[in-house]
Amino acid sequence: VHPFPVDTRHPHSQDYNQDDHSPVQRSQLTSLHFNLTGDFGDFELPGGPIQWAAGLEHRSEEALFLPDGAGALGMIYFVSPDKTEGKYSVDEFYGEIRVPILESAPFADVLAAEISVRSSDYSNLDDTTTNWKYALEWGPIPSLRFRAVYAEGFRGASIGEMFGPQTLSAQQYNDPCVNYGNSGNATVIANCQADGLPPDFQLSSNQATSIFGGNPELEPEESESLTVGIVISPESLPELTASLDYFNIEITNAIGTAGTDNVITGCYNSPNFDSAWCDLMPGPTHPLVGAAPHPTSPYRNSLGAVSGVLLTNANLADYETEGVDFAVNYAWDLDNSQLNLGVMGTYLSKYDYTPFEGADTVELAGF
Repeated sequence: VHPFPVDTRHPHSQDYNQDDHSPVQRSQLTSLHFNLTGDFGDFELPGGPIQWAAGLEHRSEEALFLPDGAGALGMIYFVSPDKTEGKYSVDEFYGEIRVPILESAPFADVLAAEISVRSSDYSNLDDTTTNWKYALEWGPIPSLRFRAVYAEGFRGASIGEMFGPQTLSAQQYNDPCVNYGNSGNATVIANCQADGLPPDFQLSSNQATSIFGGNPELEPEESESLTVGIVISPESLPELTASLDYFNIEITNAIGTAGTDNVITGCYNSPNFDSAWCDLMPGPTHPLVGAAPHPTSPYRNSLGAVSGVLLTNANLADYETEGVDFAVNYAWDLDNSQLNLGVMGTYLSKYDYTPFEGADTVELAGF
């Protein structure tokens, strides 16, 4: 049992004396593992016996957030009085096999292949997921190795990402309806008119009440990766080892939050409020917000500001990164010790980040 981390990303939601609020925040992890390794005995290939490994794993996690004192009575601003708890379990099977095809053969000092598979059954997901890895190693001569790996990746949402407490925060935003009569965007004009706002609409405060925290409906993040590399260790200079590896990694459905401006802008720029972004604007009547509603707009409070923007964790982002890792190491044997000198580095040629569907891709390589 270990403490469940407090969300400190929004410090203005903590504007109270912590001595007046001492919530119970706890998470628990229980895991069981069963592993076997071996080979196929007398059945050997020219490179040696086929080796294998297999295992089972059961893991269960649960979390609890229990407010107390004034927080439990709903008397602390932006602190929900509700207890938050949740749990899930996962059963997994994995299998690995290494096939040594050749060894000490002409143009194949080493030739070996590996295949791995992991099947994961999460209690909170509808389907079982299966992910594979394929690897190949070839050394035409003892001093030279080529290697390649293709792998599928999978990460289920953490207990905190799913069941962390939901809290409120006042976020500044740019309202698309401010003075919309001078706007050249016909969709925004129509939507602001549908809200019942005048063309010269102004705000007394540009803060939107937003909801942050866990989301039990999160789907897993998924990835694909490819690495191809070479390792050189000259026979004439065995103390020297050098390697060069190309990598390409893609992650989809990465967990994150969209941002208040993104949600509001995306909603008001959609005809008749038909965008999925509008589903993330439950409005001031959301139980956690509880603000007085606007007389003509479901998205705004009585003062006209957008209120009740759902910024809980969601599967939004995509990543793609590409580059080259390199390393050089030289080792000296000194009587009863060894001295190693080395250098390692990465050349990053691509790091593209798409924060949510429809957003511009941010190119981060070089920054």
